[in-house]
Amino acid sequence: MDKLLLNGVGTLGSVVSTYIVGLFSLILIGVSLLIILYRIQQWIIKVDENMSYLREVVQIYKQLQKEKEDCNK
Repeated sequence: MDKLLLNGVGTLGSVVSTYIVGLFSLILIGVSLLIILYRIQQWIIKVDENMSYLREVVQIYKQLQKEKEDCNK
């Protein structure tokens, strides 16, 4: 009888530890995904800011080209 009780307690402990390890792994994966998504979002924001600078440069270049063509006429 004692062996059965000890075996049951050992199994219960094994189930609880397996549950805790699984839960910890799930939390760790979730946090990692959130960090990855945050970094992707920051990269997209940085690219968008650089694109706006590029648009300004292209607009200024087009203006200068147009002024140059007007001066040549």
